[in-house]
Parts: sequence; structure tokens; C-alpha cells
Amino acid sequence: LESAKEMYDRGIIFIDARDEEEFAEGHIKGAVLAPSTPELIQLFPDLSTSMVTYCGGGECDVSMELATLLMNDWDYERIFVFKGGWPEWKAAGYPAE
Repeated sequence: LESAKEMYDRGIIFIDARDEEEFAEGHIKGAVLAPSTPELIQLFPDLSTSMVTYCGGGECDVSMELATLLMNDWDYERIFVFKGGWPEWKAAGYPAE
């Protein structure tokens, strides 16, 4: 959680790997919804762009799946996964929308 907040404060891009409905109910402020990887490529063409993926925490693993896809299929070099996800972020009272 502390590392994720430090990355957020440094302006690193956060990508919400959850679905549109969950995203609409609440998400990390400024996070980008990941509707499809090709759209992300258009948003962030620099493959060295640092990004943090997250999802619903706990047993949710879609953030890890998205991170793997971004690194292996799309050649992004600096992908991090915030395992605590939205629930941990929200519980900490960090910026949310």
C-alpha cells in the first residue's frame, strides 16, 4: 500500500483491471479503466512508461493477468501490480473517485 501510494504521488499511471460497473462504483482517482489493451497502447505509446495495475484485491487476479499481458504481448517494460487493490486503497482513505 505504501509503495502504491508513493507511485501515485509521483504521477505513475494506475490502470483499473476491473469491469466498467465496478470502476463506475469507485476507483483510484485518475485511474484509467482498461477496456482493452489495444486502446491502452494508443493512450501510452511509450513502452517504457511506468504503470500500476490493480483490481479488487484479495483473490482477484485480473490485475496480474493484465500486467502479464502488457509485458509479454505488448512489450511494456515497467509494469507493477498493486495487490491490495481498490479495497485497500479505499480503506486507507486515499484519493478516490
